Amino acid sequence: MTDDYRSPSDDRIRKQIDAALKDTYIRSASHIVEIIKRALDLIDEQSPPVIEALIDYGKDEQHAGKWPGRRDIRACLIAYCENTLKESRERERRLYHGLTGRPDDEKK
Repeated sequence: MTDDYRSPSDDRIRKQIDAALKDTYIRSASHIVEIIKRALDLIDEQSPPVIEALIDYGKDEQHAGKWPGRRDIRACLIAYCENTLKESRERERRLYHGLTGRPDDEKK
């Protein structure tokens, strides 16, 4: 087969993608998904103190009644940060143990 061969389904997919990219709603939805993914990636890269600050901020906002109508999103973000904090602390413990050969509880 040559590189110039395109199946009918390739042309159909190309037309569907072209039509979708012209649709404002689809472009907006794609941007939203990318922003959420980037925000979660940023959280994953933070140190425990930064993640703790994010959790505290989210809980303060929750208690203050801010973000009306977005309670579920805020609760999910707090839960995600709490889980990420736990994983980050575990990574730090493993790193400390790998560097010193001592368990984390022997820090002085």
